[in-house]
Amino acid sequence: MNWKRTSIFLMGVLLVAPMMFAQLTGTVDFTATKQQIDGFGVAATFGRSWFIQSATGNVPSAVMDQLFNPQTGAGISIVRLGIDDVLGSGASSGGNNANSGILIVNGDPGSCTTTPTYTWDHSAGGEIWLSQQAVKYGVNRFYADSWGAPGYMKTNNRIDAGGVVCDGTSSTVTGGNHCTKSGYNDCRAAYSNYMLQYLKFYLQDGVPVTDINWINEPNANTTYASMTPTSAQAINFLNVYGPTMRNSGIKVNLVCCDVYNWSTANTFNTAIVNDATNSFVDIYSAHEYGQVANFVLNTGTPKKKNWMTEWGPASPNAWNPYWDNRFAGTNNNYNDGMFVANDIANALNKGQISAYIYWYADSTSTTGAMIEMGGPWVNGQAYQAWPYSTYTVPARLYALAHFARNVRPGAYQATVTTNSPNCTNITQGVGNCIVTSAFVNPNGSKVITVVNNYTTAQTLNLTLDAGTADWVPSAYVTNVNTIPDAVANSAAPPATNSAIALTPGLATVSGPGLTANLPARSMVSIVLAAPAVAGTVNLVVRPTFTAQGDGSVSGKVQVSNLGTGTAQNVTLTTATFGSAAGTTLPTAPMPYTIGDIAPGTTQTFTVNFAAGQMPGMAVAARFGGTYDSLNGSGSFTSSTRASVPALPSFN
Repeated sequence: MNWKRTSIFLMGVLLVAPMMFAQLTGTVDFTATKQQIDGFGVAATFGRSWFIQSATGNVPSAVMDQLFNPQTGAGISIVRLGIDDVLGSGASSGGNNANSGILIVNGDPGSCTTTPTYTWDHSAGGEIWLSQQAVKYGVNRFYADSWGAPGYMKTNNRIDAGGVVCDGTSSTVTGGNHCTKSGYNDCRAAYSNYMLQYLKFYLQDGVPVTDINWINEPNANTTYASMTPTSAQAINFLNVYGPTMRNSGIKVNLVCCDVYNWSTANTFNTAIVNDATNSFVDIYSAHEYGQVANFVLNTGTPKKKNWMTEWGPASPNAWNPYWDNRFAGTNNNYNDGMFVANDIANALNKGQISAYIYWYADSTSTTGAMIEMGGPWVNGQAYQAWPYSTYTVPARLYALAHFARNVRPGAYQATVTTNSPNCTNITQGVGNCIVTSAFVNPNGSKVITVVNNYTTAQTLNLTLDAGTADWVPSAYVTNVNTIPDAVANSAAPPATNSAIALTPGLATVSGPGLTANLPARSMVSIVLAAPAVAGTVNLVVRPTFTAQGDGSVSGKVQVSNLGTGTAQNVTLTTATFGSAAGTTLPTAPMPYTIGDIAPGTTQTFTVNFAAGQMPGMAVAARFGGTYDSLNGSGSFTSSTRASVPALPSFN
């Protein structure tokens, strides 16, 4: 992220004829699926996690709940972590310093063939703490992203100011630069091992990194940690890095390459896709700065997933807490809730992304983060001193939450078409159009999201596929009524379940017809559930246990209905793992409402167990609960043998 960029042309002018449709209509086919969704996330980089961890009172737990709770918060499901994302070659960690943490290699060992002394502070600027909290909410997707190699491995012998890893070719070993020195000719193996060591440190602290990338914005020479390899140099590095990571024995997805500007990213991707090193890339990634995700990037054949891994408006207009308004006298309302809602929807529809990761979970002052620590910020007023005792939740978090809460990891985007004018280039302000998306969740529920850019209420009539006829809708609305400006810019943020308001009667379904009444300048999410059917209920519990960094154990629990009837109001009442009693906190206390489980579907949730049992010990895992059905009420129990898990260790 180039946080000093002050001129970013994100989107063009919205050219839509000022006409009003008498009726908005369309079709949704949930059987015609497109890309799989991995989740919606935020970046915990540049030491911003420390702002949360070090806050006073109940602020740390409250902010965690706002970000990660799938029932009462945003339900964010991906965390982006920074690998040595330092502000400059002399930056170090500690206190109120916007820096992710110490370099794990703090000095030049004398050559790239000498194994360095690795150090680890078990904090990384608060990233470890934040990640450990996120795991308790059920987050299991962590994206570790490097801003660049240590300076001694690079052409310029600096961690910042661009440069590239010495790769033994004339493209780097030239002109008397650092790579010409004895022992520094080829540092690809050194940087690959460095990345692998970082991964091990994360895993040993209970942060289950699932995805890792070796470069951030290779087309940006910046005053903070950065590298600027060409696509050819990236290929040269992948030839060493790919085998190193694949042969490590650690299961992790390799991501490349976080290029900013969608068209530039496509050129970078294409070079790698057309090379054998494409086999070392599992996921392609790009940033929306300069050009947004308005077309599908080249990810090869067969097609691989593509992630939008960073976007956020630049200062000075980045801070805007409102849903649909200008802030602090600025001449635009960049980064209000409506803008972010449109950006996410268009990236999904036009870019066919599988993940959307916003820049900054939290920050301070005039940045565009999802949480403002120490807020509210007031123009001309002295900012609160660190450590912070308040926080502000801008309306854009609720735009992200519409997707993150309702479209869960593993969902597939479905096909939806309407007669609305094309919302290709969304700007702040009036646009006579709607942006509609549809999804099928792993638990069988179906979701329709609609961003209504009209300044008047609209009625949308959709024809659903035959398999969705007569499904039961629940509609959730966000607009200036659910997030008034005065509340948005305050240290008393609205509860998520008020900002994203369940609104009975807003959407109705009769047969294959769905009618939704869309408030002006709003976002609406319609969650469709299969109607309850009579029959037998057969609930089967399948838990998976993992060790957490604080010594506790996390259980991912799947409850499947193998019967022929709907299990309604399924509730977990007991959970034990050996001698440890389980809790569904911090999401919600027990008895824990799982919800309805239709025949042939599964609901998944997280149960946490206290530390204290010896890793490797054989224990019994027991779960029990109740349910209702059209045939009466019942209960379920499950008992399985398991071993107390341990954190991974590496030689």
